[in-house]
Amino acid sequence: LSDGDSVTQRESSLTQTEREDVTLSCTYTDDALYLFWYRQYPDREPEFAVRRHTGGGAELKADFAQDRFSDTVQQSDKLYRLTISELRLLLCRVSQ
Repeated sequence: LSDGDSVTQRESSLTQTEREDVTLSCTYTDDALYLFWYRQYPDREPEFAVRRHTGGGAELKADFAQDRFSDTVQQSDKLYRLTISELRLLLCRVSQ
């Protein structure tokens, strides 16, 4: 995060049943240009999953996220959503 940037992940934890999609969300400040999701397995470093420009374009996904992760940006509410079919520990962050 850069000075003045802020991101808040709305859900501190979720439970997923088998074959059920889950939607996670985070809010961000006006200064944020790029939004990121990372996945993290126990005892491992976070791994990049998805990047999106706050203007809605410039999406980039890791290979493992291509078919299982779907993200949207709602600019009016500064809301970034990620729908996933594989739930692990996922982290949201912003960058300029």
